[in-house]
Amino acid sequence: MVKITIGNSEKHEVSFDYSTMTGTVKILVDGKESSSSKVLFIGHTPFILQVGESEKHKVTIELDNPLFFAFRGSNVKILVDDQLVSQDHIGGSMWLLIMIMMIPVIYILVYFVATFFLRNIR
Repeated sequence: MVKITIGNSEKHEVSFDYSTMTGTVKILVDGKESSSSKVLFIGHTPFILQVGESEKHKVTIELDNPLFFAFRGSNVKILVDDQLVSQDHIGGSMWLLIMIMMIPVIYILVYFVATFFLRNIR
């Protein structure tokens, strides 16, 4: 989760949370959910929102999902009024890599168990 505080006289906390496993994005402003969605595409995804009442700010959150090696996580840039204020790396779960590596192991295990039972049925 990436958090920033914006504003001079009117302070707001903006939080960005992204799950690399589910693709779920949640944006919170002052602890309340402002936006949530699923990121289904690989590549650059911007989220734009306006924060503040008397002191308005344009907040742009840019999420970059890698095409290859998705288990490494994603890069996040937060711009306030088109000025870069935060850059972070989130995610990086090794679970995706482990799951991909387990597919052939599960396949081989199922194959041997199935052939063992089929031989014993006759």
